[in-house]
Amino acid sequence: MQKLDKNKILGQGWQYTVYDLGNGRVYKRFNSVWQMFPVIWKERKQVFWRIPWYVKEMKNNAIKSFDYLDNINIDKKLLGDFERRQGLDYEQDKALSIKEYLKDVSEDETRRVVDKFIGLVKIFWEIGFIDKAMKVGKNFGVNKNGEVVLIDLGEIWYKDESIKQRLKKRIWAGRDNMDGLPEKVRPYYIKKMDEIFLNR
Repeated sequence: MQKLDKNKILGQGWQYTVYDLGNGRVYKRFNSVWQMFPVIWKERKQVFWRIPWYVKEMKNNAIKSFDYLDNINIDKKLLGDFERRQGLDYEQDKALSIKEYLKDVSEDETRRVVDKFIGLVKIFWEIGFIDKAMKVGKNFGVNKNGEVVLIDLGEIWYKDESIKQRLKKRIWAGRDNMDGLPEKVRPYYIKKMDEIFLNR
């Protein structure tokens, strides 16, 4: 197991703890049950009895995601030039989440990033998958070259009935899913996402 510096932790989500490797790359270590529990509790304590289910789902989602990625032909640059490591761990180019990136950019740059994001999810959909939550601000980032990439690889869903149901609900239009996008670009964003995913 790779030794990682706890002082270099950039963040922790339900599935992964992210470490800065100091070379323009990050290491994403899959959380243990004991690491997941407090993170999920913070967001879902009102349904605490479901936490064991969430923990199991997080691991199953990651396993399925990497099984899928291991068997498709895709430009890894779209996924932050990721490399598999031990178990469900992976290494990836360091990128700023879209939510963080858009905090201090011009309106023109905001529109450019939104267009890049829309183009990226269209490519993914044509290949046959989506990011489960499609949280534009959190699960996608902007790399050092200004390109939009998928930074959360643990919840990839492929074309099946469950995806069709999520798309019918227009998950991209939920307020939580648009967190990080300025209000003024949201109507444009929703319109373009509707064009990609509806009536398919």
